[in-house]
Parts: sequence; C-alpha cells; structure tokens
Amino acid sequence: MRKDWIDEAWAAINAAALAGDRCPKNDSAYKGLMVHGGAVVELARLGRLRSEVSGRNYRTVYILDGENAGKNTAPDPSGYSAWLVVSKAGTFRHGEPARARRGFYQR
Repeated sequence: MRKDWIDEAWAAINAAALAGDRCPKNDSAYKGLMVHGGAVVELARLGRLRSEVSGRNYRTVYILDGENAGKNTAPDPSGYSAWLVVSKAGTFRHGEPARARRGFYQR
C-alpha cells in the first residue's frame, strides 16, 4: 500500500513538472493523481527529488531521478528564496540542519 501512494505522488509531481505547473499540495489531487501527505518528503529522502519551500509555503520540486531528471515544478512567483529544503542529504531550515520540533509538553 505504501508504495502505491508514493508512486502516485511521483507520477503527479512529474506531470506537474512537465506542464510547468505548481507542485501539488499535500492531500490534493493533480489531474486525477493524489499527493498524500508525507509522500514528497519520502521521495526526497529516497533521492528522487529535492523540495524547496519558500514564501508562504510555496513548494518547488526539482526532479533528480528518472526520465524527467532536470525538470522542476513552477518556481515561487513572488521570488522569495527557499527557507526549507528537503533532500537526501537531510532537512535544512534557513541553511541549517533542522532539529526535531518539540511538543508543548516536552519542553
């Protein structure tokens, strides 16, 4: 089951990149293909793509693997630089390795 939703998200992101559209949001459909929450992060950790979040949660994805390597989804039209990058190398906020966030009761 897990592989199915990752494959479906991969197909949706590739279709968006080829069309030059914005990266689909989590838990939304793109041309009938669903992008479930966590799929983009999982694909980034597998080294298949790199995700950059800029501005007010505008995600641009760069495809690193497969027949569409080198393609990317539409960049942030506001021109803001990325404040969050997720890739095989890890998760970085403002250029620094991201730490796990603590819950309210874990302070």
